[in-house]
Amino acid sequence: MRPILDLIMHTEATRVAQLCYIVKRLGVPVRCISSIKTDCLVFQCVAKKHRKLIQDVAKTTFRDLPNLKRKYDKVDPDQQSLDDNLGVLPQGCDCDDLVFRFEVDATDLQGNYTVPSRACDAPVPLQKWRDVNQDEAVEKVMRGESLLVVGAPGVGKTFWLRQLILRLREAGRRLDAIAKTHVAVANLGCDAVTADHWVRRHVRAGGVQCDVLVVEELSMINVQLWADLALVRFKGIQFICCGDFAQFQAVAESWAGAPTAEGALQRSDMLREICDGNRLTLTKNQRSDAKLFNFYTGLRCGLDDARDLQEALVEARELFPTTARQADYTLTMSHRKRVMINRKMNMCLKPAGAIFIRAPIATRAGNNPQSMWLWSGQQLVGAGGKVLKGLFYIVGKLTEDTVELVGGLTLSHHDAVRSLRLPYALTYASCQALTLKGVVRLETESTNMTLRHLYVGISRATAAVLTEVV
Repeated sequence: MRPILDLIMHTEATRVAQLCYIVKRLGVPVRCISSIKTDCLVFQCVAKKHRKLIQDVAKTTFRDLPNLKRKYDKVDPDQQSLDDNLGVLPQGCDCDDLVFRFEVDATDLQGNYTVPSRACDAPVPLQKWRDVNQDEAVEKVMRGESLLVVGAPGVGKTFWLRQLILRLREAGRRLDAIAKTHVAVANLGCDAVTADHWVRRHVRAGGVQCDVLVVEELSMINVQLWADLALVRFKGIQFICCGDFAQFQAVAESWAGAPTAEGALQRSDMLREICDGNRLTLTKNQRSDAKLFNFYTGLRCGLDDARDLQEALVEARELFPTTARQADYTLTMSHRKRVMINRKMNMCLKPAGAIFIRAPIATRAGNNPQSMWLWSGQQLVGAGGKVLKGLFYIVGKLTEDTVELVGGLTLSHHDAVRSLRLPYALTYASCQALTLKGVVRLETESTNMTLRHLYVGISRATAAVLTEVV
């Protein structure tokens, strides 16, 4: 039956298209066409001079259809075109039956038509978030309930999560752990993998085998991945989500071509349902000193009472002034500034015996390597390719042809310069989830600087005396 239906629908579409062509050639204004239906045109406010012309269209026969263009375009009788039938009528067009019908005050279809519907139970309203302490959170998780863990940088979210994962696995639970970036995966450990890899393997092209799914740095998970992860919930999988909504969100977040509103994940019913409404907020500082911790938590980033950026920058420059010492890491907004700082530091620090590796010409593919001097013991940062993006690596042994990294990975000079970058300057966009041990200097004089950049950048440092804000 489907081929017959397709034939009928295509025939109706062709007839309506022919009718539109005739009406246009007759000079009937487009504004007179009220609507175009599947099998008809509906007119309104038609002038008398056009009404008679439209009525005459109903006299069109199937024999006239092959010559509509010659009739209504007023072609010279002797002029021929490529689609002329030369007197041979197609099958089905050799009769004098009328093609169209003209009606005034036509009635709608008669019958008892209702909107399709299906009876189902009314949705159960979601409860508000239940804030729990650490003991209650562990108890609920061990009972099989889901949980959301939030807190500012340095409060020990990842450490607490590792202990919980260990306890669940000792209890015999099958647990998978995921995060968006390789840096977050390495920080968590526990055999975690990237969220993209896990979704492709277990949701889109396989089956979910775990009992518990841990999602680290949840604010960086994009909405397309959440659409897949939400399906996992229907299989009864227990979720443990962890992160900080004040830090960077997913890059270029959009759904069906429309940008996703900032904070949509945090406010969503989906997250509350996935986590069973249980929320643990960690607040105790576990990493930096009180001066630094109190400053960046006092920014109130992402909240309604967030501080003004310019006021926060003025205070930051007073609390963490720049000095003449050499910074171990500089956070900057611009890739151009990052390259410039890295080149300068690389030249200043290179020892005797360093090996120079020249970068290939930059391409439009997005990988823009930088020429650099390398030596044993030097720290580099991964840029993808042969190494994991965002992770720090230490140069072990160097030869004229290869670079051996601590851990056993050996790269050719060509692969090394394309897969590794100098670490002295990093962009704000790439520093989330990193802990930068040493002097951290923040470049803040940029028109693109936001409170979120300041919050994420300054929380990478480990002490106030090791922090400088320019």
